[in-house]
Amino acid sequence: MNKRRLSPPNGHIEAANRIIKMVLLFIGSIIIGMLAFETVFGIEPNFIAAFAIVTLLVIGLWLKENR
Repeated sequence: MNKRRLSPPNGHIEAANRIIKMVLLFIGSIIIGMLAFETVFGIEPNFIAAFAIVTLLVIGLWLKENR
């Protein structure tokens, strides 16, 4: 077995922490976006629509970052 190919033991923990942070930011951005939308337009936003818009934004930023 090649020891260079094995990741350090903390790599998995760091990756999990990064994923948890991203998910929390994602959920928080949806909630803040919905509240801002309701404040500006006075319309109750559709949660599925807000989820879709934030998903597209996150995917776009991720692709831009990993180009």
